[in-house]
Amino acid sequence: MLDWAKTIQAKGEAGIQSLIGEVESFEIEFKEKTDSSTPALSKEDKKNIAKEVCGFANAAGGVIVFGVKTETNRNSHQDKVVEVRPITGLSNLLSAIRGVLETNVAPPIKDTELLSVPTDADPENGYVLICVPRSEDGPHMSVATKEHRYYRRTSENTVMMDHRMVRDMMLAPRDADLELSWLLRNRHSRGGSPEKTITADLCLSLVNNTFSTAFSPYILLETISSFSAKLTKDPDIKLHVLSERKYAFSCPRDLVLHPKIPFQFLWYELGASVQNEPFRACLSSELWQEAANPEIWKIGRASMSEPIVDHFKDGFELKVSFGAENALPKHKIVRYSKAQLCAKFVEIEIRKNIQDEALREHALGALRPFGVPQTQILQQIDVSF
Repeated sequence: MLDWAKTIQAKGEAGIQSLIGEVESFEIEFKEKTDSSTPALSKEDKKNIAKEVCGFANAAGGVIVFGVKTETNRNSHQDKVVEVRPITGLSNLLSAIRGVLETNVAPPIKDTELLSVPTDADPENGYVLICVPRSEDGPHMSVATKEHRYYRRTSENTVMMDHRMVRDMMLAPRDADLELSWLLRNRHSRGGSPEKTITADLCLSLVNNTFSTAFSPYILLETISSFSAKLTKDPDIKLHVLSERKYAFSCPRDLVLHPKIPFQFLWYELGASVQNEPFRACLSSELWQEAANPEIWKIGRASMSEPIVDHFKDGFELKVSFGAENALPKHKIVRYSKAQLCAKFVEIEIRKNIQDEALREHALGALRPFGVPQTQILQQIDVSF
């Protein structure tokens, strides 16, 4: 989120104004100062800052945008930015916020960054972005006036931690390490002329790469609208729709990731059609990389009844953040070119049709430069006509 905050800062006041209409999320909190005409912080300001900073530090980290007004949507109960409220005396405001971070948060949080955004009209006035990292020194307590409470960020709200949550956080190990795992799972295929159609699920999973159990995993995902995504049927996984393209998946603490076992969160339904004649010619000639030539493939939404529309001419991009209660968060941008997607479908055909183990491994090896994931083949339905 620090990169996001720096992007907003680089745009100046226009960056802050671009937030109008945005809603709070798991990693973003909007706050209005009680009196924007002075840099002095009221008791309520100090309480709000300490609460939100502790909440983010005790969860996955986040950014507080200070100097915007919000209103709560009656239906979704989400707070949305409706107006910018620049604060007078920006340099003094920064000093006051640093004082709150040092005296109203226990223990103090390391590496918290303050980014100032001056107004266009007067550089002495403006806004502050408080960038809070996830802390390994927690839990952190707000010790503002009449507070002395622990808070934690959940979905788009900051809630008070109960005794069990505080105890578990104090005792939780910090040595789990998670990574993303992509699995292409074949669904159906149908041979024909001039094109062969294949549908498959591109599954997103988390894998615990350590030998310590990971507790309460989560994923934040920003995707593109042309994807048709499905959530795993596990009733313990909760979906939070943060915006049209951004989702969060959270789990209770009794849901754990055991070492080395992929845990599937969601999958995307992909469909592909390939020109049968050149494709078969490549396979029969063992030209494995040529079989993944994007010119002979169309990849889009899964459909066996309608022609595949080539939605992914330029591939696709996902922004993914993930972690667990005892695993540091990671943030990744996943980019797949169309050629890589084509190679995944070629792998399906190789695993399905080549029985000779040595030849199959040779073919898969030829595709490795594309970054092809492990493929799980389920029951096949192959109708030739």
